[in-house]
Amino acid sequence: MNGATQRRRAPSVPPAVVLADSADLPGLSQLLSGAIPRCSPLTVSDLPWSWPGYVLVRSDDRPVAAGSLQPNPDLSYEVRGLVVDETAQGQGLGRRVMDHLVATADRRGADLVCVTRVPQFFARFGFMETTPDWLPPQRRGPDFDRAERVAMRRAPRGVAA
Repeated sequence: MNGATQRRRAPSVPPAVVLADSADLPGLSQLLSGAIPRCSPLTVSDLPWSWPGYVLVRSDDRPVAAGSLQPNPDLSYEVRGLVVDETAQGQGLGRRVMDHLVATADRRGADLVCVTRVPQFFARFGFMETTPDWLPPQRRGPDFDRAERVAMRRAPRGVAA
């Protein structure tokens, strides 16, 4: 190496997935609003009540990735508001948020459910297509089957589906 010392690059530390707090509400609302129509407008309008279920990744003190677990009457949890800011896509942040949500549901022994337009992403985490019978009628609507959305379910690890 002709006398030159080669500097080693310090390993980069992946951004932490943290629980949202009330101070995150404006940034979380902006992040989710930017995802409409991919993200349901109900997800944004429910934020004043649902934000405690959110986890997120921050960059420059603003949320750039987020997702939540919202409880259902059947004791499952719905993954809602899974979004990554366009400027932060391709960095694995959606996967990091999902890993956190899946681990949380597994610790609780709970099924996870979701409604998505990208079933291939959720399939990587063990979700399988299912009927939307767990979805409240006001969210299902008469044109659910024509809306390019798929209902999916995942049993906790170690539990038969």
